[in-house]
Amino acid sequence: NRVQSALAYFGGGIALTGLSISLFRYTALAYANPLLLLIPTIGSLIGTMYFNYHTQSPLKHLCWGAFCGFEGLALAPLINMAGMPIVFNALAATGTMMGLLAAYAYNSPTNNFLSWQGGLTMGLCGLIGVSLVNMFWPSPLLTSLSLYGGLLLFGGFVLYDTQKLVHNATHRPVWDPINESISIYLDAI
Repeated sequence: NRVQSALAYFGGGIALTGLSISLFRYTALAYANPLLLLIPTIGSLIGTMYFNYHTQSPLKHLCWGAFCGFEGLALAPLINMAGMPIVFNALAATGTMMGLLAAYAYNSPTNNFLSWQGGLTMGLCGLIGVSLVNMFWPSPLLTSLSLYGGLLLFGGFVLYDTQKLVHNATHRPVWDPINESISIYLDAI
């Protein structure tokens, strides 16, 4: 039941993000400076993690909804630039990849993926570094490294986060499905 509740919030977050993209896609807000969206997005994420699910549920849900909405607003310009056929292909590929990897991690008899946290964190730092270098000195090699390395890295994050979700569901005395769903939500985004 705990895993199902977290996955329900994950699905709801994806749906809220999609609704936000469709609402803001052709507005002036979608073309605002992305750095302006960073502050309210991070603020709502911190609010989501700060409020208690059991005692401050309305505030927690409000912050969670705002976070998903701001994520959609941040993605709206990318959707406009890419075009709908590419978006649908990416949606199908992401859904398939995440579904298969999450099913594998969920049904894995051991918790081997929980030991990947350090390597994944170092890989994420390296990926950020490659992306920053590619911004200033664009190169096809760095673009390919960023693209395929990011796919591999976030595939690893899906494996890790799925096993972390199952582990936390069986070992934590107090359960917060919103906080538990955020990491898988961010893997999908």
